[in-house]
Amino acid sequence: MSFITVQCRLVASEEIRQQLWHLMADKNTPLVNKLLKSVSQHDDFEVWQRNGTVPDKSVRELCNPLKVHPQFEEQPGRFYTSASLIVTYTYQSWLELQRKRRRSLDGRQRWLNVVKSDAELVQMSGCNIHTIQNKAKEILAQLNVQSPGAQNQPKQKRKKKQNSKANGDLMSALFQAYETVDDALSRCAIAHLLKNDCQVCEQEEDPEAFAQRIHGKQRRIKELEAQLASRLPKGRDLTGEEFLEVLSTATAKVPDDTIEQMLWQAKLLAKPATLLYPIIFGSQTDLRWSTNEKGRICVAFKAREQTRGGTLASKLPHLTLLFRYSALEG
Repeated sequence: MSFITVQCRLVASEEIRQQLWHLMADKNTPLVNKLLKSVSQHDDFEVWQRNGTVPDKSVRELCNPLKVHPQFEEQPGRFYTSASLIVTYTYQSWLELQRKRRRSLDGRQRWLNVVKSDAELVQMSGCNIHTIQNKAKEILAQLNVQSPGAQNQPKQKRKKKQNSKANGDLMSALFQAYETVDDALSRCAIAHLLKNDCQVCEQEEDPEAFAQRIHGKQRRIKELEAQLASRLPKGRDLTGEEFLEVLSTATAKVPDDTIEQMLWQAKLLAKPATLLYPIIFGSQTDLRWSTNEKGRICVAFKAREQTRGGTLASKLPHLTLLFRYSALEG
């Protein structure tokens, strides 16, 4: 999807601009924040997470009762539609990020459950390290024979794909083989390959370096678990109240666990989002396009016969945007 950025000027009286600001800052943005929180508290939220999508119909159903709430009432119908769309789009992006985090977490946990130090592999297999290495070479040769396409590629192209091959198809094949073999020697040989980036390492292992590597993986797993547990879309804190609330909590009590500590830290260190949420127009029927006497492109909001909000909303059609396009060279 491509976007074109245009410079525009809002033409409206000060009264209309103040009322538009009131609608967006005091009603619509808080409505989006409320919907974001309501979605995360919905009974079907875990199902939506597994499916990787939040149904737009469910978001609209959550929005409907809020239309008569004193804090969110008297907005134009298109403003409620916009709030629902923003929440739907936000969760679509968030769920995609969570899916990537989940895959990263599962991969690291799977790796951590398989790999062992050389000393542990020797003990588990009942063989010396050289026997394990030789078995690893056999397994690696078998897998390379099963996928000869990589060997037939030009050297330059093969070199570019070497890292992705080691961390992708070959890694998956090794994990699959680890689950299917029964003998201890083969499993230890595969664990040796997975530990060493799908290669046979004939150098003596440094126990301290291996322990540090394992610790790094465990630390990253905790970080991902905290992100999966706490990083819900939080909306935009226009007044700074949420930041002050977290700061007060963090200074008054001790966190219950590492995840809560990381949650507080993330909220306090995050760059505050203080801009209003935009109003999304999902249909061209809401807008009226024209050109003025100077040839500039204008767009005005079309009035509706029945618009929630009465006089306040009915003044919105008198807003006009003037667009000035800047040509891009080259």
